[in-house]
Amino acid sequence: MTTKMKKKPQKTVAQQFKETMESLIIAFVLAFVFRAFVVEAFVIPTGSMADTLRGAHFNLTCQDCGYEYNFGFIPRYYKMGENTIPKQPISPSPLVRNDNEICCPMCGAKIGNSPRHVSKGDRILVLKSAYQTQKPAIWDVVVFKNPTDPRENYIKRLIGLPNQKVEIRDGDVYIDDQIQRKPDTIQDTLWIEAFNNDYQLPDRQGIEGKWNQPFRQQRAENAWEIDQNARIFHFLGANETQSLTFNYNRMNYICNSFNAYNGTGVTINSICSDLKLQCIFTPTDLDSQLKITITKYGIDYEAVIDPTGKCYIAGPNGKIELTNLANGQTAKEGTFTELTVNNPTIVSFACVDHKFDFRIGEYRFEHIGANDPTQWGYQGNPKTPGLKLGGSGKPFTLTRIQLFRDIYYTNANISRNGHPGHGTEGNPIQLHDDEFFVMGDNSPQSSDARCWSAVADAHIEGKNYRIGTVPRDYLIGKAFYVYWPSGYRFSKEPFAIIPNASDMRFIK
Repeated sequence: MTTKMKKKPQKTVAQQFKETMESLIIAFVLAFVFRAFVVEAFVIPTGSMADTLRGAHFNLTCQDCGYEYNFGFIPRYYKMGENTIPKQPISPSPLVRNDNEICCPMCGAKIGNSPRHVSKGDRILVLKSAYQTQKPAIWDVVVFKNPTDPRENYIKRLIGLPNQKVEIRDGDVYIDDQIQRKPDTIQDTLWIEAFNNDYQLPDRQGIEGKWNQPFRQQRAENAWEIDQNARIFHFLGANETQSLTFNYNRMNYICNSFNAYNGTGVTINSICSDLKLQCIFTPTDLDSQLKITITKYGIDYEAVIDPTGKCYIAGPNGKIELTNLANGQTAKEGTFTELTVNNPTIVSFACVDHKFDFRIGEYRFEHIGANDPTQWGYQGNPKTPGLKLGGSGKPFTLTRIQLFRDIYYTNANISRNGHPGHGTEGNPIQLHDDEFFVMGDNSPQSSDARCWSAVADAHIEGKNYRIGTVPRDYLIGKAFYVYWPSGYRFSKEPFAIIPNASDMRFIK
């Protein structure tokens, strides 16, 4: 005996249309609620957070050395209309912005008449519910309403929290008179690559000759040999330490807030003295010794690596105590597993935020220095830092040599209407309840809390907002992911319409 299945009655066209419309309305409502209360997408409009986040910009590759870098695009400088990104390729006229030419940050080559395409700003996701479940934290990247014009949305880095005193001293952030050292993930984001030997040309004559090979021998009989074609520094061996010194003029230029994203201009007297040197060290013998010297405020600090498994940092008063971050032990000398002859090892030495960070392969040593910059020798006037590579003993080679400088929150050129700037050196700002202080990562080109000179006529529940602060009411959320970075384009398209998946990233 079989049982016949009843056919399900077919829906009329009207019923199908009704169900489809109900589904669309529900989806629309859910999307609206999600956008209003959970996550919203934003487009980065300007370069004030570059290179962490980029506004409209040119993606450039140096035709001389092959280095890839970005240059910010500001339409009004190119007379392309009503401050809109043009729908056609940039004209073949020289790309100059306020007399600041596009300049490769590695070899100094300038770009002249070649047409360029504009990439729109990074597209990001903002977690609007973040601060409903957690407190805002220093170094968060936040989106907020511009206090001087609440119709605009801004994105900056959160620097000061309610009831804190904020002051910038020599480019560093001080909260309640204590320097704020950046967490590793944030510091890695904010390092600016100032020199990469893999992209240096043997005879580059650039801006006033600054762009030649910057490492110079101190005397003719020096035991160093630079093979620029192979991008290798050879130390040939010597009983006493012999050194290569980084050219002062180039150091002064790159540390005066030079940023390829902004063009060739610099902010005078905004000299960053926080540096990191990283390279690959290959000893040919265990009797090879590498020395990296960073000069801060005119004082030398020498990091010494002995392949037998010892390292130390020497200052003006002798060896400095190092903390092994793996086991927490503190000693005058750090110890690590001895290096293998002819085996390349990554080493780095950084002086940043009044601390030393010394790394040999997987080993890491740290020294936390004095809080007050005057205890380091700072006398109110920034000094150009110095850098030397030294060698003694048996031969060794250095490759992949890179120099980074820290972000430097400028005090110069911030004043507005006679005011020296909020939170600048000697002019701290004391935040009140529900007030925040923000600054952009592209410090020389960021209109932020330091230089705001007016507050919009906006009041919520009778509150008056102070100039130089962001009220809690104006916080929108925390930026957390770049979901559509500037990417690839078809040959005839003016914009990059295919996202660069490799550049999709969490925001730090």
